[in-house]
Amino acid sequence: MKIVSAVMAFVFLLSVAVQYNDPDGSAWMVLYGAAALLSMAVIFDRKVGVASGLLGLVSIVWALVLLLRLGPVSAGEVLTGFGMASTTAEQAREVGGLLIVALWMAAILIRDVRRSRLTEARIR
Repeated sequence: MKIVSAVMAFVFLLSVAVQYNDPDGSAWMVLYGAAALLSMAVIFDRKVGVASGLLGLVSIVWALVLLLRLGPVSAGEVLTGFGMASTTAEQAREVGGLLIVALWMAAILIRDVRRSRLTEARIR
């Protein structure tokens, strides 16, 4: 889990770096930065399940809001090129980023819940 956490922290830090010229980049920098910090906390064996659960929930709600506003978009538009081809393609990519954050935060939460249960079982 530590190696995967290191990889995810690196990916999230790269995501922070590419937001500098985005019009709403500060919100994305906070989101990806928080995900990177929580990933680094896992590397150092910290319990961050509650924080990761909250960030995952924020990501899911944000993704749903974007999905409700999303117009028709083809997979080709989303997957080819990383420029601002269209607003809908950009929003679809943003939904993808939010879902990646949400899934990773769920993995961290599950890890912490399992560790807590194992600890409780050992105490009994």
